[in-house]
Amino acid sequence: MLDTITPAAFRCPVFLDVEATGLRSSDRVVSLGMLRLDRLEDGRPHWATISLIFDPLKTSQTEALRVHGLDDWTLRHQPLFGAHIADIVRFLERADGIVCHNAAFDIGILMRAFQEWHVDFPPLPAECTLDLARKRGLKPATLSACAERLGLRRQGSQHSALEDAALCAAVWLKWHGQDVPVPALHDVAYVNWQPVPLRPRTLPLRRNVWKRAQLLHDLQTRQENAVYIGEGVS
Repeated sequence: MLDTITPAAFRCPVFLDVEATGLRSSDRVVSLGMLRLDRLEDGRPHWATISLIFDPLKTSQTEALRVHGLDDWTLRHQPLFGAHIADIVRFLERADGIVCHNAAFDIGILMRAFQEWHVDFPPLPAECTLDLARKRGLKPATLSACAERLGLRRQGSQHSALEDAALCAAVWLKWHGQDVPVPALHDVAYVNWQPVPLRPRTLPLRRNVWKRAQLLHDLQTRQENAVYIGEGVS
């Protein structure tokens, strides 16, 4: 039986997981799942969640596709990451730390995505359950293995970012001696999901340049309108 470890100084942590097109620095975010543990005034825990899917503007590597199961035809109809940076920042604003399994990858790839859109990633401290597992000599130290030692497992064969974030939360809380139930989130839908038309026999060329330019135009217009209204121009 695992002993509890010294609790991190996180009272309102965000547990997150990223699915991506691969494992290289040039790869992009495909989906993001986040759970935030909010402590209510009476001490009771409350969970806030968000699940997002993105068009990474490139196809996933074979191994990554096998893991997350989100094919290129599906993803090319989803929003770009830049369309939801503000939502991600708002979700992280109330947090005092980030916890994930393999933080170097998850946070690293998120930071690169933020940099691509010229936005600073929130400067939150992080803790990695993969590092914690290795320090305890657990082999294998994968999220699946750590969860299964606690009697937990994924509901399907493919990874869901939000479900993996929930498993990470359950592992971290258990190891820190905190008896906080974590919601089951296998079937939670992406909040920004866009309908996908029937797949044609031959996929058309991607319109990456146009799609990115259109989003930049929309964001700029939105910002200009906000300033216009804020200044009370009539």
